[in-house]
Amino acid sequence: MLDNIEVSKEGLYVSTIPGGERLVVVDVKVVEDRVD
Repeated sequence: MLDNIEVSKEGLYVSTIPGGERLVVVDVKVVEDRVD
């Protein structure tokens, strides 16, 4: 399961698992680049 969910400077949701690795879950910069 997900342990600590943080938002990195790249705008990505990263999960810090007990192993010390970082897993990229989802990119939150999706609708920010929308120009109407």
